[in-house]
Amino acid sequence: MRKDSGSGNAGWLRDSWLSRVIKSRAADKAANAGLFPCAGLEALEPRVLMHGVGDLPDGIVIDPDTGVITITIDENTEVHQDDAGKLVDHLAMLALVPYADVTHVAVQSGAWSDPETWGNETLPTPGARVLIPHDVAVTFDIVNETDWYKTVRVDGELRFDHTQNTRLRVDTLIVAPSGSLHMGTELNPVGVGVKATIAIVDDGPIDTSWDPLLLSRGLISHGNAEFYGAEVTPYVTLAQEPLAGETELILSEVPVNWKVGDRLILPGTKLAQNQDEQLSILAISGNQVTVSPLAYSHTTPADGLSVYLTNVSRNVSVISETPEVLGRRGHTMFMHADSVEIHNAGFYGLGRTDKSVPLTDPKLDINGNLIPSTAQNPRGRYAVHFHKHGVIGSPEPVLVTGSVVVDSPGWGYVNHNSHVIFEDNVAFNVVGAAFVTEDGSELGAFRRNLTIRSTGTGAPSDFEARESILDFGFNGHGFWFQGVGGIEIEDNIASGHNDAAFAIFPCRCNTIDTVLDATFVAENLLDPSIANGESSIGISDGPARIFRGNVVFASVKGFESWFHLRFADHDTPTIIEDMTLWEVRNAAVIPYISTFVFRDWFVIGPGISERSTAFPINGRTARVHYENLHVEGFETAIIMPTLDANHVIGGYYNNKTNIVVGAGNTQNEGLENIQTIINVQAGPETVDHIAVIGAPKLNGTEDLPNFFTNKFSQAQVFIDGERVYYPNQAADFVPFPADTAPGYVPAELIDKTNQQLWDQYSLTVGGVLGPAVGQASSTSESDGGELKLSRRSRVNRRSRNTTPTQTPSGNTSPAVRPTFILNSPTYTSQIEGYVLSYKNKDGNVFTDAQPVDLNQGWNVVTRVIDGNPYGFLVFGVVQPPDFVLTQTPAINPQAVSQGILLVGTRYDDINGSRGVTIKFNGATLASLPVQARADGSQFLLLNFTVGDRAGNETAVAVEVELDPSIPFVSVKRGRQNRDNNEPPIVVVDPLSDTLVSLLELEFTDRRDR
Repeated sequence: MRKDSGSGNAGWLRDSWLSRVIKSRAADKAANAGLFPCAGLEALEPRVLMHGVGDLPDGIVIDPDTGVITITIDENTEVHQDDAGKLVDHLAMLALVPYADVTHVAVQSGAWSDPETWGNETLPTPGARVLIPHDVAVTFDIVNETDWYKTVRVDGELRFDHTQNTRLRVDTLIVAPSGSLHMGTELNPVGVGVKATIAIVDDGPIDTSWDPLLLSRGLISHGNAEFYGAEVTPYVTLAQEPLAGETELILSEVPVNWKVGDRLILPGTKLAQNQDEQLSILAISGNQVTVSPLAYSHTTPADGLSVYLTNVSRNVSVISETPEVLGRRGHTMFMHADSVEIHNAGFYGLGRTDKSVPLTDPKLDINGNLIPSTAQNPRGRYAVHFHKHGVIGSPEPVLVTGSVVVDSPGWGYVNHNSHVIFEDNVAFNVVGAAFVTEDGSELGAFRRNLTIRSTGTGAPSDFEARESILDFGFNGHGFWFQGVGGIEIEDNIASGHNDAAFAIFPCRCNTIDTVLDATFVAENLLDPSIANGESSIGISDGPARIFRGNVVFASVKGFESWFHLRFADHDTPTIIEDMTLWEVRNAAVIPYISTFVFRDWFVIGPGISERSTAFPINGRTARVHYENLHVEGFETAIIMPTLDANHVIGGYYNNKTNIVVGAGNTQNEGLENIQTIINVQAGPETVDHIAVIGAPKLNGTEDLPNFFTNKFSQAQVFIDGERVYYPNQAADFVPFPADTAPGYVPAELIDKTNQQLWDQYSLTVGGVLGPAVGQASSTSESDGGELKLSRRSRVNRRSRNTTPTQTPSGNTSPAVRPTFILNSPTYTSQIEGYVLSYKNKDGNVFTDAQPVDLNQGWNVVTRVIDGNPYGFLVFGVVQPPDFVLTQTPAINPQAVSQGILLVGTRYDDINGSRGVTIKFNGATLASLPVQARADGSQFLLLNFTVGDRAGNETAVAVEVELDPSIPFVSVKRGRQNRDNNEPPIVVVDPLSDTLVSLLELEFTDRRDR
């Protein structure tokens, strides 16, 4: 096996930096040989890649000209044969603690406070660089009040005394691959009343000449690590909802090891504002806790919902001593080793990665020095970070239980390409996301965790804003999943989130510098057969293993997913079930997804008067089943997707509008599109139970062919077994009554029912012929045959027309004739001798042998094909369009070189009136001769043509006044102008009325597009 990392994985490493890791240490060894009584410090290094003292090992080559390092991995490589990226991580970590820099070394096992433990019987002094070598076990048994250590490297074993208070103050604590760190053990946890603390000190800005990658200032462990604090009930529900001013909290159970002085968080229960309360236990007796008077009431909107109270005090902890300076905080990283267990530990004020702003990763110059303009916000410096333990070959899971993360500026608990089980943990006041899977390959579970108050950028749903730098999960989420194929998500609680409490966002992202390895190992799927024999699938294609029993309240959105299962080659859904949500603006936002089942949800929104939708979608959402949902308190409950088959089955809905059903998506014409609604109950506040929107509508003369297209034949809507039709699709409906304006539609179509249009021309409204329902003619005077509107429905941020639904019996399978598409021009100026040409769905083209003459306006050219009549709609027009300038333009002669925009109105017989913008660049204007009038005024004569869709053209000549009195300011070419190769825009100051109108129209037009 050989893997060449090339510069892609290791190119940012450079000669001078790497030399401190793997080049010869002969001079340092000679200088330090007599410092320690151990025989030869180099003897403590069993592997060359763990700071050997020889030459560069085989497989590592440094280009002498560029300094770029290439690492080749093969069977002879000592460590990380499977991953050059891990090898780079390994080297970067150990570069922080080379043996040559050691000042104090433990020469035998014993207590940290015992001088005989240390060489020359000298205890480590302030600023010391400490080494605990192989086969040496040191028990940390002191409380550092003022003393602190620059580095502690553990190649052997570092234990914290579990019987007395301890506090280790250190800048950087490294646990090497052979080392072990124990802050309590399963048999001997740190007992109640005893505290064990690792305090990451701030001794000034990180020294980037020593640590150009800014990995230091924290706990970085490549070896064994275990944290066992005293058991503490992480959170409880309240037996009584507490009100403002109260001091007694009645819990639903007696908590374990809660005591006076413990820090409590009582989450707010309102979406509109942050009402979280941080409290301290003043007294406790059984299930009754005394606190200071509450500032807010914490109530729920329905019976059976709960208010939660969490205790975030732990007696085993890792902290930043001065968290106020974000860039100098500590962090934890458990790297490449699955022998980690964390139970009942606290992580306070940790993390340097700031998710409120984009990432800026460190970059080194050719000499290995940090480029000063980089690394203001490096990724990977999180509060609790499990980094690349691996997911191949059923690795043992890391266990994290009963622990807390408080106050992290960017992500709390992070599973990155590892197998981690998070259970009964708490996160409070995290920026970005509290619980994270980082690249989608991860394995593990999130069970019974509680997250409170994740903030972010304040731009909900802007998930892709930082895709180019592989920066995600920054909006304010409880749980952010880059993929869920190997993850179980069960019985978690999320409150107070700026965006979606649960988010699935798988993304395959290529940037200039790197590629997100967006694949999931097939053997780790719950059903590996869905990979169709491949060894891996895209992270977006792996359905969640378990996603059930979760609770969300006082958050903007409950759930959100983009791209999940959108292009999967299997039909296995992600099933999200038994979910409880209240005080949320959206229950589930699901653009660009497919194959979801929402089952047994209980959802309460902010109120029917609020502009809120429980289940919004976009035009790419497909195959969603809503089963047995209870949804109330929204303006709109469900907007059904219009791609493929979607179903609402059972449930109770009490909203202003319960279910909105739209027309079929024309981009999937020919794909079966069935929307089924079965046994859905409406509540007393419902105004529109089921609104079927998007009825075929004639919006203008030019839209007549679309009025008859068959896109609606693909959208079969069934309510309780009955097919739904739009009223203007009824067989006896008359789309164009006798008083329809002549010329607006062909005379052959006026005063005919849909049945007659179908029989004579194979035309019917929306391509579907419904049953007769006694509607004789249009009830609208000018809407082209649509019924009066029952309401205006806000759908996908656009206002669309809604018509009453019909559920007639019978005729559930309307006749559909083969589709023939006009191949010759629909709009033509050749009204004499027009040659009809059409093609079938297979693309075969048929052309008439004899031309026909057309009338001006719409014509129905009828042919009998395979025994059925077909009417082709063709518009004939010979009148050229008219063009009228909005205003006569004028320009300063000095602005000629920058171009001008002319705005006018075109009038033609197809579109009626329509605004037109004519652009002339500076080169064109400059090439024109300046012309003069008798009064001495000057102008440029612009000649151009305007045309209509039939090919008729009108020549136009416009005089542009040259007026030196008009001041102007040159505006540089903007981004959109550069991209579209458009001329710059001239801004006049003060602006003339002419150019003000031109600029306003131009910008308005661009904005609308």
